Amino acid sequence: MEWTKGWPGLPEQWPLPKVYPIKLGSKPSNEQPTQAYQYVPLDTVADETRMIVIDPSENKQAPLVLHLAHSPLASDVAYHALSYTWGDTQDSVEVTVMGQLMRIRKNLERALRRLRRSSSYACTVWADAICINQSDTSEKIHQIPRIATVYDQAACVVCDVGEEDRYSELALNFVEHLQEPVIRMDTDYEFIVGKPDRIDPGDIPRFCAALYMFLMRPYFRRAWVIQEVALASNPVIVCGMRNGTPFEALEKAATNLSDMISQDLDLVKKMKDSTPDLQSVGPGQLLFIRKLVFFRQLHMGRNRNGFIMHDIRNTAPGYLEAAILARDFEAAVPHDKLFALWNVARDRAGLDYVAD
Repeated sequence: MEWTKGWPGLPEQWPLPKVYPIKLGSKPSNEQPTQAYQYVPLDTVADETRMIVIDPSENKQAPLVLHLAHSPLASDVAYHALSYTWGDTQDSVEVTVMGQLMRIRKNLERALRRLRRSSSYACTVWADAICINQSDTSEKIHQIPRIATVYDQAACVVCDVGEEDRYSELALNFVEHLQEPVIRMDTDYEFIVGKPDRIDPGDIPRFCAALYMFLMRPYFRRAWVIQEVALASNPVIVCGMRNGTPFEALEKAATNLSDMISQDLDLVKKMKDSTPDLQSVGPGQLLFIRKLVFFRQLHMGRNRNGFIMHDIRNTAPGYLEAAILARDFEAAVPHDKLFALWNVARDRAGLDYVAD
């Protein structure tokens, strides 16, 4: 299987879906919804999927109002594909969908709220927990193998890593300073980090610790994220209400951080001293983000090695190879570790199982 995906930029226009079906007999009301949402079956002949359209609101605290459209994948609809962690099954909230009520997990509600615009323009999003009827096994069998196409064709993949914490702001600020190779060139043999303003060497352990903590978030260990990031044209890291950070920027920063830790054992000690929450540090702990980068590089057919592009191979890994590479990734349901690798395997056509 040749991997020859093009990598287009963001579209100039964002056409919305046109079809918003609703179950016969429903009594929708966005103001006072009372009925539970009932899914309308997808038209498999038309190769339909569902798309969430989020009503804009200038009030950040206003309840979410969602519309659920049906749209063929081969259409002009421009949409964001959401990549996120599902979170605790017990932590859920009701939202309004097509004037009816749907209960979704809080992690998803927060992610959709972050994507909601304050202007008059609606936002179109694909999110698996809503766009695939999780109670319909036959639909899941049909839709799960097509998830790769959804992420492949998305105008932007939003990698929502969760809420801000005490380290995230410092970590993402540090990412901006790690976009070029970090080398030791001063008289004290200290790392030179940061352009145009150099970061004080005494502050580097604290910055490194914050970035390390950020990269240890559960999002980067989720098995499904492998295909979601590997196939994305424009993946963007979103944390809380902070503006997005390009995944490629985080990739370069992670490469630099790993190199710095490998070169300087004293830096490791200083990182732990500066951040009591950091119990252990080592390049091996960064394997999750490095493997996500590697799968993405395989899909691109090229390897950046952080900064320099050169060819590495032009074929996807076989399923067994992918499974070995991803063996440490996590999934809430064990068999999802198998399904999550389906679309990144070269030999998937010969795999004899059904992803349900």
